[in-house]
Amino acid sequence: MRKKNHPVCFVLVVCLLISALYYKGAFDPAAEDETAENSTESVVSADDGAINTVAADGNVKSTGTGAGHGADGLKTQEETESGEVTEHSSDKETEHVHTGFKTVKESEIPATCTKKGSYEEVVYCSCGEEISREKKETKALGHNYVEGICKKCSAEDPDYVKVYNSKEIVESLCENLVTDTGTFESYLGNGETISVFAEEQSDAFSLRTAVWYNLWNHNVQSVTFNIRSLSEDIDTLYFKAGGETGSSGTMMVEIYLDRIPDEEPADYSVAIECSTVPTDIAVKIHDAASMAIRVTNRSDNENRIVFFDFSSVEPS
Repeated sequence: MRKKNHPVCFVLVVCLLISALYYKGAFDPAAEDETAENSTESVVSADDGAINTVAADGNVKSTGTGAGHGADGLKTQEETESGEVTEHSSDKETEHVHTGFKTVKESEIPATCTKKGSYEEVVYCSCGEEISREKKETKALGHNYVEGICKKCSAEDPDYVKVYNSKEIVESLCENLVTDTGTFESYLGNGETISVFAEEQSDAFSLRTAVWYNLWNHNVQSVTFNIRSLSEDIDTLYFKAGGETGSSGTMMVEIYLDRIPDEEPADYSVAIECSTVPTDIAVKIHDAASMAIRVTNRSDNENRIVFFDFSSVEPS
């Protein structure tokens, strides 16, 4: 029996062959390489980590950055179509700008009455960084003398001369009375006065004497003072002496420094007319330890002689 041909089988075989050829072309590595070579652009990785794209016309264009470039603050390169290569930085960090300045004093040395002081003027930023430092000096304060003593450092004024008024002097004499013959009287204010040449005087003292021919020598009276506290500050003691209002005749006033009243001659001798204007007396007492005053009445009246208007400076 003659065999028959089968057209369906033939067609099936042809389809299998075509499928096999298509599969080989889709997954063949050689074909894939050929496709890549014919691409219009290729990617090239440079040695510095930059990723460059090579176009079909041969120009190189940077399309990215590698590790350590661009995004983290390093430089990147870009080549334009004309072939020019440019660099730019994409640094994200900015330089610190100092603000909020504060000026303070440091290492301060205070000035004294006689010496200059100093300090360092320092400027700081709000971040704490020191901006500048400058040493500056301050003037000496100078002394502030009050009655010969500096109120700031207690130094003594070498040029100071204490001025005593009558009350201060008479108070000092009375407080330092050493001896008297019994007729000494003081008048230290509070209404205590004595009239001299028809004028009332306070801050004074007096010695009362008998007539000159008194058998007990009561016409001679004396008083002695310790004047050390005064003579340290006073060079010359100024005062007045005159008879109490109503007195008459002549009285002799004798003054002794650092001696008893009986030693002759006296350091100072002054004749006083009791009924006339009081007499000005000046006695240099500087550094003397004592002052004695002896009064002798040479008249027929019982007289009281008054010492007043004391001063440590010469009256004008």
